[in-house]
Amino acid sequence: MFNKTSMSYLTNIFRFALMASALNLGAATLYTYDNGETGNTAQNATVSFDFGNGTLQVIINNLIANPNSVLQGVSGIKFTVIGGLTGTLNTQAGQLITIADNGTFTMNAGTPAWTQQTGFETSVFGGGQPEFVVLGAPGPGLLYSNAGGSITGNDPHNPFVKQTLTLNYLIAGATSSTYINSLFINFNTSIGYVEIPEGRIPPNETGVPEPSTYALIGGALIGIQLLRKRK
Repeated sequence: MFNKTSMSYLTNIFRFALMASALNLGAATLYTYDNGETGNTAQNATVSFDFGNGTLQVIINNLIANPNSVLQGVSGIKFTVIGGLTGTLNTQAGQLITIADNGTFTMNAGTPAWTQQTGFETSVFGGGQPEFVVLGAPGPGLLYSNAGGSITGNDPHNPFVKQTLTLNYLIAGATSSTYINSLFINFNTSIGYVEIPEGRIPPNETGVPEPSTYALIGGALIGIQLLRKRK
């Protein structure tokens, strides 16, 4: 039976759920870069950060489908971690593809070979012609039909990484509460980092709450509504 105690209990659940959402408890923090342009100069990608005990997983997603040129490919990131924490790139993963002159592609075995430079700068610029640039998904018919010569049949830049790259770091002293305090992303096969300004904002002000948090909020709201109807 609903009563004042039930109402107080549900209200407290609702408040807790809102706090969990605001604090981004147990969730990766997602940052987005969009240069606001269209056509072959459009650049759009997300970078997520998920800290754990002594670990960090970074996932880069290129959102430009059927790109025109490597200008739209993600080739590096650099960031700093709160408290001046340092770490090393441990493993990485992503689907390698070779794109032919006609826009078709073949999937390759192996893993990307991004390298870590100063601090947490991690990129394709480890020496020689840059490979493993992260391109967006192919277009209709699984073809890179818009791609020009900087992508199709370009042996110096093939293989590419298809859409998503995962970077795993080991960071002594990191916990699930750790966060970054600066973030830059690099497109193209030359160095020219641009800042993602929201990377300077602690994750309690930006971020993506877990689905369980949404469920908790929804359940509390339903309970409060039922109680009001029974009055």
